Amino acid sequence: MIIPPERLQEEELIINKIKNGERIEHFETMRLRKDGKQIFVSLSISPIIDETGKIIGASKIARDISRQKEFEEKLQRYTSHVETLNTMSKLVSESLEINEILQCVIDASAKIIGAGFGIFSYQPRDSTQEQQVQFAYAGRMENFEKSLRKAMADDSFNLLDLESNIKHLAKEGANIESFLSIPVISKSGDVVGQLVFGHEDENRFNEDHEKLLVGIATLANTALENATLYEEIRSLNAKKDEFIGLASHELKTPITSLKGFLQFISMRMVEGDSNKVIINKALQQTNRLSSLVGDMLDVARIETGHLPLSRSSFDVVEMVKDAIEQIQYAASSHLIAFHSEKPSYKISGDRQRLEQVVINLLNNAIKYSPEANLVKVSVLEQEGCCVLQVQDFGMGISPEQQGHIFSRFYRAADITSNISGFGIGLYISKDIVDQHKGELSVQSEIGKGAIFRVKIPH
Repeated sequence: MIIPPERLQEEELIINKIKNGERIEHFETMRLRKDGKQIFVSLSISPIIDETGKIIGASKIARDISRQKEFEEKLQRYTSHVETLNTMSKLVSESLEINEILQCVIDASAKIIGAGFGIFSYQPRDSTQEQQVQFAYAGRMENFEKSLRKAMADDSFNLLDLESNIKHLAKEGANIESFLSIPVISKSGDVVGQLVFGHEDENRFNEDHEKLLVGIATLANTALENATLYEEIRSLNAKKDEFIGLASHELKTPITSLKGFLQFISMRMVEGDSNKVIINKALQQTNRLSSLVGDMLDVARIETGHLPLSRSSFDVVEMVKDAIEQIQYAASSHLIAFHSEKPSYKISGDRQRLEQVVINLLNNAIKYSPEANLVKVSVLEQEGCCVLQVQDFGMGISPEQQGHIFSRFYRAADITSNISGFGIGLYISKDIVDQHKGELSVQSEIGKGAIFRVKIPH
């Protein structure tokens, strides 16, 4: 009378255990109430034995565990929701592209709740301009996608009317019986988007689906705000690089003219003129400024992917000697010792750009070893590659800093406070070497100097 028909086989199992004198502890099953409703119960059953040891009956205790089961189900749903949100968080955090985030969220959420279709609309509020509504779709939308796209193209289309628009289209022929709509709310409290789901069956969605999607909408908003901020930063960065490139290009002409005038004045002066020293110092500073402007222009070219290379076959040994001669003339404080395994070493590449790398490394070696007086330069052959090596005996570079020194504008604060520079020489050098399919690396210890190696394949 109290056992559901589909569970009658349980009683046969129980009776057989009792016949064998076995006890049954906490057997969870379903039983019928007087009103016919099934409830969860936990059964404890023991055999009743007379004085002769004969089993003459059974003692059964049934406990109603409906509330316990309800709690377990809620806990399981909560755990499932947390796992879903964690998975969703990982998915949306892997991208900083708005369209990718929209598509990822709507695909995953529509699948999770078993929706027939899903639409994610997004329109961030901007203080300066109204941004266009962006959409992503998931599921079956053949019946009304064309009509929906037409409605969205209308200037009067409102983001907040997305659900009513879809319901209106559904009345016109699309087979949609269940709807679920979740607003996407920004941190400032503005509605910036909407998640709308539909299904052809009635009563398809429930409260659990709604709670889960509220969490997903919160995660989606955070990811979208990060992506929007990233887009703004990327746009500003592009404008900054464009400005640096234009400014550097425009500065080239007056600096070149100034350099020419100073050289003309210097040549017209007679030996022994006290002003000649001043003119020569001004000329040195003009050369330095010209070099800095050239570096800034190279940075802008690198960022836009337009740093030019002119490849040809040339002698590396000769190129390094020329670079050393240029630096040694202006740096009397350090002796630059050169060694090459070969008297001549031919490779293919951009001689001018690779000479620029060597000059950068030599300038850094001298700049960051003020207490030393020696810099070693060598040309080697290793594993079929030409290796240019510049070694100084100065401050050295910590392991933490070594991972950043090739980044744009990076300068180690603890060792560069009294040393001029913008931290772009190594950045430019790294890009030049990379374009030659080579490798620029550093080996260093604090207080023991540094060795920079440029490896260029033949």
